[in-house]
Amino acid sequence: MPHFQVISEKLNKRTFPVEDMSDKSNIVGLVRKGFMFESKSQLTNNLGIWYEDKDGFYYWGGGLRENTDNILALTLTRPVANPFVSEANGAWLNFLGLSEIWKITKGELVNIAVLDTGIDLQNQELTNRLFVPASNSGTQNLQVCKNLIDDTADVMDQYFHGTTCSSLVSSDNSSAITGVAPNARLFVGKISRMGEIDFDVIAKGILWAADINEIDIISISFGLNQKDLDQQDPSFQKLKNAVDFAVSKRKIIVAAIGDVENSPTPLYPALFENCISVAACDELCNSWVGNVEFNNTTIYAPGVDITAYVVKNIQFPEGNIKPSKLSGTSQATAITAGILALVISLLKKKNAGYNLNFLKKLITTKAKPLQGNNTKKVIDPITIFSNI
Repeated sequence: MPHFQVISEKLNKRTFPVEDMSDKSNIVGLVRKGFMFESKSQLTNNLGIWYEDKDGFYYWGGGLRENTDNILALTLTRPVANPFVSEANGAWLNFLGLSEIWKITKGELVNIAVLDTGIDLQNQELTNRLFVPASNSGTQNLQVCKNLIDDTADVMDQYFHGTTCSSLVSSDNSSAITGVAPNARLFVGKISRMGEIDFDVIAKGILWAADINEIDIISISFGLNQKDLDQQDPSFQKLKNAVDFAVSKRKIIVAAIGDVENSPTPLYPALFENCISVAACDELCNSWVGNVEFNNTTIYAPGVDITAYVVKNIQFPEGNIKPSKLSGTSQATAITAGILALVISLLKKKNAGYNLNFLKKLITTKAKPLQGNNTKKVIDPITIFSNI
């Protein structure tokens, strides 16, 4: 199939060709100069040739030129050994093929809010990844770290969970822990002290992140199960409204479906349709034994024996010196958030639009099957990036 590049300054993305350019009724987006796509078919009318992309959208041929270099056809191979990462987390990074993808992007231009137990402020590998407001951009007063429990800026992690998830999303130290998107930037929302959680605080955290224009992804490795909730309770509706509001602000919410050790049934907010729900698997695509079973889980991701930073405290006295191996849907969620950061980074570089439904379809149709269950999908960045 031919590939095309936009040569006009901007070009409308339409659901079907029109006979009159003044007809704006079917415009669903805008692409700019340099945007590239693969055309699966073409139609001709009085305005000329219209080219259809693989997702069924049309572009007017007068603003395009054929790209004979076929640069969209990325040839990515899954490495056997990954020279860019430490032995500590090489297995699952190799499984995902991230060293190949890092040749294309490491998550530049993307910001992720991790809503959790905070972050270890003594760990420079993590604090170096915090979003830095630019003094001349109008963001100099932006609150990068927020304690949603106390309405303060104190986000020091007294537990370990938030530090673990943040390090898997974005940290950059090849001698210890390398996050999935090491060039992405972090926002930190503290919604729990020692693992306890309630709907109101989760909702408050989501609303905080939703109101920050710079944030692209909200990662939540927490939730409450069906047994603990009453769907008529105002707190439940508040959480649902917060999720819907965040999606209306073009935020992508990634949430853990839950571990059986903590919950017998799936968790909210992951159960909401407007979230990407995540379960855990190992590097052989076997489902983790601790997953809460849910037929409609969006995606499975590595979450077994994942090495990550913890906090140096009484519970983990060697935390910052010797990272710990952990398993769970929390780790799988953070890794998925990092992968989505890589995807969004490339889409931004291509000036290409995206939304929640587009990303859900992309990661589930370009996925591997879970061992023993072809209807459940394991995230596969190599295939995803070969098809963007």
